[in-house]
Parts: sequence; C-alpha cells; structure tokens
Amino acid sequence: DSNGNVVYQDNKVTPNTPTLILTDFLDNGSYTPTGSYSLRVSASNSLWSNIIQVTLKKVVLTSFSATAINKGMISLAWLVDAGGASADINSLQIEKLDTNSGTFSLYTSNEPLPKHLTYINQPPSTTYTLRTRLKYNDGTYSDYLPAVTVTTLPKTTAPVLTATAGPNSTIILSWMNSDPTDMARYTIADLTNNEDIPTDLSGTYTISGLTSGTQYCYSVEAVVNTNNVSDPSNIACATA
Repeated sequence: DSNGNVVYQDNKVTPNTPTLILTDFLDNGSYTPTGSYSLRVSASNSLWSNIIQVTLKKVVLTSFSATAINKGMISLAWLVDAGGASADINSLQIEKLDTNSGTFSLYTSNEPLPKHLTYINQPPSTTYTLRTRLKYNDGTYSDYLPAVTVTTLPKTTAPVLTATAGPNSTIILSWMNSDPTDMARYTIADLTNNEDIPTDLSGTYTISGLTSGTQYCYSVEAVVNTNNVSDPSNIACATA
C-alpha cells in the first residue's frame, strides 16, 4: 500500500506455474474498482522483482442493440469491456423512452450476463426507444450508451378460410396464412352459435354434431400472442 505494507500475499506460485490471476485479491474486497496498485514477486529466499503498477477499472458497456426478430419479439444484445472488474457489477439497467413526456424510465433490470435478452408479447408495429447503462455495487452507474430505436413487426396477416360440407352432418374448415412460422394457435369463431373454438396449427378443423340441412358460418383469427391477433378472416359458410 502507500505506506509500504504488504496487503496481499500468495504463496501458491511455483517455478512451474509462473502466472497468477489474483482472483482471491479481487473477490475478498481488498480493492477499489478504480484503484492503482504496486505489485512485485520473489522466489523463496531470493530478492524481490521489479515493481509494476496496475490500475483497475470498472467494466463499461461497449455496445447495445435492439432488433425485431419475429412478430411480438424484440431481441436485445450488449457487450461489456472485459478489461474491468466484473465482480463490481450489480445489474444492467434498460430504460424506455416515454414519448409523451420525453423522459426515460426504468424498463427492466437484468444480470449483465449472458449479454442477450429476448422480449416477447410486445404489441405489433410499436416503436421503442431504449438506452442502457450498468449499475455498480457501490451505487454508481456507468455512462449511458447512445439510445437505440426498434419497431416491432406488423400485425400478422388474416387467414383465408374455406368451409366445405363433410359426411355425417359435418363441416370441414381449412385455412391458409401467410405467416405460418409465427403462429401460436388459431381461434375459430362460430358465427351461427356465437361461440369461439380454439384450435392448433394444423390449418384444418372438422366440426361435428351439426343439424343436417342447416347452414353454418365461420371465421378464423391467427394468434401470435395476446398482443398480436390478426384481423378476422373472410366469412365462410357451408350447409351440414
């Protein structure tokens, strides 16, 4: 230290392991993240080496990006400068711009690793402006990186529905959608009986138990998530 006293000593180094990473020194709190230190080494019963100066620095963010990857999904990615003392990081702070007030507020707080985060269930065609910084364990913060802007992808396209009379008083519904990879499910609207029928991604559905000679009408919606539901399809009718 500045008074010439030894504040850290490690006796594990041998001639066969001439390299030492001072993890114990960093982990036991015997440092400040921006402190400067003088270090030297010696072998048993030998003179001390020359003294070297080492200055620790806080980890800082070097990049931050936001990308719309699927309907309702935003992928966030960031990099940190590995040259700092990572043990000093408390969290990654992501802030979102309120377009009405023109101010940023905390959107989410995350561990800085694994440097990648995906937000799902976001409204379609919505623009976000985000900025980020690191919070340190001593209560201070890194500088903000420049804000980034991302717009989620548009609402999914409405399916095209057909209805065909089937055997034994059934109606077979089938539909096509231009965004099949984004779908979570489809919802069939029975317009005759005023009820919804949830279904899977198969693109076809057979409705049974109908009254012979009666016409039934249907439409279908594609569901990506609760914030992204397509407009209803065309209305398709058939007689059982």
